[in-house]
Amino acid sequence: MTSLWPPLSQIRAELLGEAGPPAEAPLLRHDEASSPLRAPSRPEALLVDLAHRRQAARAYFAEQPWEPGCVVLVRQGHAHVGVLLDRQDAPGALWHGWMTSAEPDWAGWHDVLLEPSDEPADPSASVVQAWNRVRLPEQAQTSAVLARLSQARLAAMRAVWAESLDPPRPNAGTAVEPAPGRVALRETQDGHTVLTGTPLGANDPRLEHQALYRDLGQRLIAAAQPASPAPRAALPPPSTPSWWSRLRSALRLDGLLRPAFALLAVVVVAQQWMIWQGSEEDDVRFRSLPPAPPSVVVRWQPTARVDEAQALLKSLPAGPDTSILPDGRWLIEVNDPATARARLSASPLVQMVEEP
Repeated sequence: MTSLWPPLSQIRAELLGEAGPPAEAPLLRHDEASSPLRAPSRPEALLVDLAHRRQAARAYFAEQPWEPGCVVLVRQGHAHVGVLLDRQDAPGALWHGWMTSAEPDWAGWHDVLLEPSDEPADPSASVVQAWNRVRLPEQAQTSAVLARLSQARLAAMRAVWAESLDPPRPNAGTAVEPAPGRVALRETQDGHTVLTGTPLGANDPRLEHQALYRDLGQRLIAAAQPASPAPRAALPPPSTPSWWSRLRSALRLDGLLRPAFALLAVVVVAQQWMIWQGSEEDDVRFRSLPPAPPSVVVRWQPTARVDEAQALLKSLPAGPDTSILPDGRWLIEVNDPATARARLSASPLVQMVEEP
């Protein structure tokens, strides 16, 4: 009898930085005679071999830039894991790829093991989790490259990933029984030959192994989100500015009214009022411009979205009038400027709150 290696407690400690049960506590036992993945009889020889393979891969890829097919080393919390780069939407945009691991014993139906033709490769990236799609921001070339797969092998990974997205179809080829710890060559639906584990079964210990890495993958995706800011053009004005807002904006210059234009505005308003009144021209009386309602000027963060900005404005004691200034700032009428400035300044959506 033997256990899947390394124990899940050790994997959890490496990924999460927390202590687990003793390493010798078996999580799964199966017949040693039928297992192709037996524990090494000379573990010191295995460690030496792994160290030599790691040094060879690091030296070979020392100056390798990021490109599709590269397995790069990334850090998330306590974990140091590899990610096989698949594609990048545009220069400077996020990379899409799959997480890798160093545990062939725990491989499932959509875990692809690297083969001798993929050498040199760091042993820590020996398994590509084609079911665990992640995203990474582009980084400077300070992250080590662990391996580099050919375009043909990258196409095989994409084929296994496509299989993982579709639910298993009944009577689709020869049924393969779950057998934790076993790996074998198989063909994908597109005809690629890959080395994978067996399908997962009920109460399969590999389910917990996948849950650990799936959670880590989600944290990598969440950490990559701030690197993809929404363009400023994604924040159009929530409503068309009224004629009074446009007039008031024209009358303002660095927070002061232009006297000549203010006088002209009084005449224009009075004339317009006489046209509306028709026969009641004698009742027209000139009045001074009403005082401008209290307002604040907001500059949003580049990552702010329209729905988030609108939700924040609805929570303020604001009036119905909001307009966009030429430099992209928002002029917002409020009933309580002090309260509005405090709430806006405390929001992560706002870059700056200014006096109008």
